[in-house]
Amino acid sequence: MKAYLYFLLFSLITFGFLFVIQFFSSYIKNRLFRYKKTEEKLEPYESGMLFKDTAYKRYGIRIFPILLLFLLFDIEAIILFPWTISAKKYGLFGMFEALIFIFVLFLGYLVVLKKGGLDIIKREKI
Repeated sequence: MKAYLYFLLFSLITFGFLFVIQFFSSYIKNRLFRYKKTEEKLEPYESGMLFKDTAYKRYGIRIFPILLLFLLFDIEAIILFPWTISAKKYGLFGMFEALIFIFVLFLGYLVVLKKGGLDIIKREKI
């Protein structure tokens, strides 16, 4: 129970400190740096380039299988990480198991490439 009280006290001090910093920075900004909100100042600005279109653009349906494949291979890296940490514990058996796992995923990657799953633009077959 005592540990919870320390955690609660630490949390209250932390959030209080953050609140004080936020309050004073807002107060100082409004007090010292008064500026008029003009249309030019309220425009979004990115690297000196003006925006030509809206930020809301529709993606083609061909991008979603690529995103799903990216997630699949990203999860593969997450699954392989514990194997690398415990490589000494599992020894040669763990290494062969990881190699089989990578080989099966590589075969899946080759199948996706052959079927054209990574092509965003559909190409005509001649």
